[in-house]
Amino acid sequence: MRRRGRRIHRQRIRRRGPKLRRGRRIRRIRMRRRGQRIHRQRVRRRGRKIRRSRRIRVIPMKRRGQQIHRKRLRRRGRRIRRIRMRHRGRQIRRGRRIRRLRTTRRQRKIGRFRKGSRVRRRRHRKAYRSRYRKRKRRRRLGRRYGRRRSEVINKQAKNSQDNGESVEADPFQWNLRSKIPEVKTVEPSAALNASNVWHFKSALNNSVVIDKIHGRKVHLEGGALVANTAEWGLVADTNGGWMSLKETNDTCFSDPGHCAEKGMTVMSWLKLNKTSLSQTTSSYIMSSGGQSTKARGFAVLYLPKSYIVILSTRNKQWKLDTPVLPSGWFNLAFTWRETGQLKLYINGTHVATGSPALVSRPQDSFTTFDIGRPNNSEKLLYRFPLKISELALWERELSDKEIKSAMNMKPRKPSESRKNDQN
Repeated sequence: MRRRGRRIHRQRIRRRGPKLRRGRRIRRIRMRRRGQRIHRQRVRRRGRKIRRSRRIRVIPMKRRGQQIHRKRLRRRGRRIRRIRMRHRGRQIRRGRRIRRLRTTRRQRKIGRFRKGSRVRRRRHRKAYRSRYRKRKRRRRLGRRYGRRRSEVINKQAKNSQDNGESVEADPFQWNLRSKIPEVKTVEPSAALNASNVWHFKSALNNSVVIDKIHGRKVHLEGGALVANTAEWGLVADTNGGWMSLKETNDTCFSDPGHCAEKGMTVMSWLKLNKTSLSQTTSSYIMSSGGQSTKARGFAVLYLPKSYIVILSTRNKQWKLDTPVLPSGWFNLAFTWRETGQLKLYINGTHVATGSPALVSRPQDSFTTFDIGRPNNSEKLLYRFPLKISELALWERELSDKEIKSAMNMKPRKPSESRKNDQN
């Protein structure tokens, strides 16, 4: 039993030895890990302290820089204020010096004036009043402040009309300064301001009508002629033919982009023969190429149930329509501006407006200006029988007021002419 007990004891000791050694090793590992963890914690804490101390050191540096910057700005502001005060002081001293000089001159003048007699003083007062009245009158007439002569003329015309006199103001031409006594208050003819005007009152060999301003020729072709009518006297009648202005290449009327003031106005008195209109095809009143994709210009035409005005440039096209035009004689005008709209006027009243659309017209193949047919076709199918008088073309856009004034070009009836001649 004793031996057995010793053997068991030795076995227990042997078994317990590895356990003890294993336990020691585990404890050592745990202690090492704990030391490492504590070291890391200390390092982290120390890093936080270091970073915080750095940040604490940086903030005062920033504040210090801001304080220095503010001090510099204050110094600069003081310097600028000192400079301004010096400059203002110079201005004040200069003003005082000028006032002293003026006062001295005035005193001298008064001294000289006091030396004179009472008669001289009266003369001086009278001359001063006269100069003051003249200056006031010149100011009233507009010479001193540069008013336009048209304002003076319109004012004089209004006063004359109130007094019952027949004087007309100038809506067109007077736009230059000049002496008031030289101004003529009689309105010049509106036709003189147009670029081209054809009255159709006579024809050379009954085949050519000449523009009264620049001498451009409108050719009467295909039976067109200048006829005498009981209503309006001498007018142009297409009579199954047409009228053509052939020399329009690279001009405002063939290509509106060439207009001098980037605008255009066309006006004429018309009488349309609507009995022969086709209800399936178009009929052209006038055309310089606006209807074609291979040309630029404008066109006034009839489509079934509407009348259309088209105007085309290299990059844009304007288009408008109106359902009906008057019967008998009427005034037709349309105006256009490159940066604006296309407008149609009937008897001086604005009836329709067209806005631009983007197109491409790289070619300008048809450049004539034809009346009574399209300028790109000679077919009888597209002709429009009509009578025309007083055709005028402007290279600018006329205003509503100017359109009504330009209607004064309306031809007089023969009976009216005879009455005026008798009077």
